[in-house]
Amino acid sequence: MSLFSFIIVAKINHEALISSSFLLAILIELVNLVLILSRFYKAILFTKLLFDQLPLVNPYKWPVSMVRVLAKPWFKFWRSYLPSARFGIYGFDISGLIAFEFFEFFLKLLSFLKIILLTRLETILAISS
Repeated sequence: MSLFSFIIVAKINHEALISSSFLLAILIELVNLVLILSRFYKAILFTKLLFDQLPLVNPYKWPVSMVRVLAKPWFKFWRSYLPSARFGIYGFDISGLIAFEFFEFFLKLLSFLKIILLTRLETILAISS
């Protein structure tokens, strides 16, 4: 391989590293956005679980009804797969707690993905400089 072809290959590799670092930065920002929106949704889920335990709160008035409507799909999905536990004539629905914990697990996975992407970006930037 001649010196000229080596310089061209090095230039192409450098531009590929820059473009991959740009794509990684965009992906990190998207994961960040999903993480922020998911944390807001986690607050809505927690508020719904809290209001379900308070018997004096009317679930059909405005602020609480909005929380109920936004959180309903997530809890409905988990309730369809996890029926309530029966103890004689009494039933206890644990699907809401399990749904909340799985959402927390999803948030941890997103945070872990963000850390992995940041370390990859750091190594690419170290190589390209």
